[in-house]
This record gives sequence, structure tokens and C-alpha cells, in this order.
Amino acid sequence: MKQENSEEMAEYIDRAYKQCTTEQERDYVEKKITKILKTLAKNKTTLNWKALPLPLLRKHKATPLVGRSTKTEKSYFRLTTEPDPKDIRPLPVLKLAMKNIEKHRKKKNYNYVLDQLRAVRQDITLQNIENAFAVYVYETNIRVAIECDELDQYAQCYSCLESFYSSFPQYTQNKEEFVSYHLLYLALIHNTAELNRVFRKTTRAGPLGKAAEFVVATLQANTNRQAKLALQIENPAKYLVAKIMTAEREI
Repeated sequence: MKQENSEEMAEYIDRAYKQCTTEQERDYVEKKITKILKTLAKNKTTLNWKALPLPLLRKHKATPLVGRSTKTEKSYFRLTTEPDPKDIRPLPVLKLAMKNIEKHRKKKNYNYVLDQLRAVRQDITLQNIENAFAVYVYETNIRVAIECDELDQYAQCYSCLESFYSSFPQYTQNKEEFVSYHLLYLALIHNTAELNRVFRKTTRAGPLGKAAEFVVATLQANTNRQAKLALQIENPAKYLVAKIMTAEREI
């Protein structure tokens, strides 16, 4: 880990604990940070600690935060103080914001889209929104991150989405699609241990099956099979496939 990233991580952890006033809150923060670190180690990736919201202690309070902002467009900003409801958008406004984001996504305004998605995710987290809409936001963010090669953001979002899928089985309609992306991502970063774990829990049907077969062909260095399967894989997975094949050619 680079020294700069280590310093940012230490600063984040320090800020996270400084907001605690009870042992219950310290235990909660410790569990959240441990989960983040395990995910980073598992995916062999790094994190923008400066942009990561602090663990939300409001979960321990009786009254949840409900935003009052009516802005459909809002750039992401890093919180350094207690969130103000007038700056946070409630669920109905967030749904309108996502409609606006989808319009810009079609125009491939990716810098704008990624910034807006981060702001939406922040408002979701601050209000502890855990429903089908939250899953839709993370799924959309993952697709966009793959399309524009923002794999650090992909890794962050997939970790959260995986947690949603585990906690709320009723929202897993698209799970196979996103597991297929994760198989390709793990192959790209050469995380064989995690690949084996995911393979053990993976079916070989539909888009997931094609991705799994492509990964197996990649691991076996079967370039002919790899090339044939690449033609059968659709976007946005095709972006990951292209990166894997480019990396293989450069070795």
C-alpha cells in the first residue's frame, strides 16, 4: 500500500472514532472499518479514503435522518460535520435525480454521471435507505463504472451491492448479471483465491455461464475458446472482456 494511501486510511479511521461518544458507537465503527478492510484485501484494490463517508452513527439514534433538499442535481461533497437535512435529498427527489442521470448516461457524459451517482449514494447512505431503489442505484453505478473504466469505484459499489444481496434476497433479480461482472473483474486483477470462492457458489447458466466459461478459458490460456466466447458476451461485460484480452496480449 502506498504511503499516501496509508496516511489517508489512518486519518479516516481517526476521524471515524473521534465521532464516537459511546462504546456502542465504537463497536459499530470497528465492525464497519473491519468489513471495509476485509473487502479491500479480498479484492486486492485500494480506496479513496478522503471521499469515503464516515460510518453513520445515526443508525443508533431513535429518529432517522430524512432529507429536505429538492435539488435533482447535486455534486458529491465530502462530509466533515454532522449532515444537515436541508442538504440531503429524500427518496422521491433521489428518484428524479436518477432519471436525470440516466439521460446524461445515454449521452455518455460519464464524469458528470459518476459525480452525480456518488452524491446519490451518499444521500442513500446518510438516510439508511435499504430498498429496491438503493439496489438499482448501486447496480447502475456498477454498469457505468465498467463502461468508463473506473474500476476503483466498481469495487466500492460491488462490495455494497453484495451486502444488499446478502441481506435482502427479495432484491436479487439481477444478481447473476453482477456476479458475471465480478468474475471478469477478479480475472482481470488476477485474484485467483476469490475467483475460486465465487466459482463454488456460481451456476453456469445464462450470461453468468458465458462469463464463467470465458474466465476458465483465460485461466487455461485457451485463446481460441476465449476469442469465441468474447463474441457472445454483451455490454457492459464486454468492456471487461476487452481489458482482459488486451492485458493477455501485453504479457
